[in-house]
Amino acid sequence: MRTRNRKGEGAQLRDDLVDAADALLVAAGDESAVSLRAVARQAGVSAPSVYLHFDGKEDLVNAVVDRRFRQLAAHIRAATADVTDPVTGFRAGVRAYCDWAEREPGGYRLLFGTSVGARSREDPDAGADAFATLVEGLELLGTQDPPRLAALVWAGLHGLLALRQARPGFPWPPLDQQVEDLLERLVGLPPPGPRQA
Repeated sequence: MRTRNRKGEGAQLRDDLVDAADALLVAAGDESAVSLRAVARQAGVSAPSVYLHFDGKEDLVNAVVDRRFRQLAAHIRAATADVTDPVTGFRAGVRAYCDWAEREPGGYRLLFGTSVGARSREDPDAGADAFATLVEGLELLGTQDPPRLAALVWAGLHGLLALRQARPGFPWPPLDQQVEDLLERLVGLPPPGPRQA
């Protein structure tokens, strides 16, 4: 068992429980394999301790989903924060999305490859913020109907990433090349110059 938190450190226990649930969800790939008892065991606390912070399993799983969406959005926004050129910024945001998916394959599958990712009660806008970065980038490029085009670009990127994860043995071209092909054909981005590569 873990050492008891000192007074005022309840937020740490909440974070530890979310970490434990996240690890179990990613490992199992399915929420049916995750129980509050397993989460408590993973976090090194008693099962009733979970109820100090969460109403139940659904509430805890939602907290994991919300945090993962916030991490994804923050990763994209960090990659585009200091970029002033719209083309470079859009490309940087798309690459950041792909980078996060490759660095966090379990988290990416959790958000976009299971029914778990479709739920978000604690922060309904958590997933919307990540999508908004794509819409904003297309608005800066001056494209027509940015939300509609963003949905198409997202579907294309997700298709690339999901297939590459599902079929790692296939002789895929480099991901950057596939992404550039997709952006050129769907968005009309020019090929990256030496400074953008």
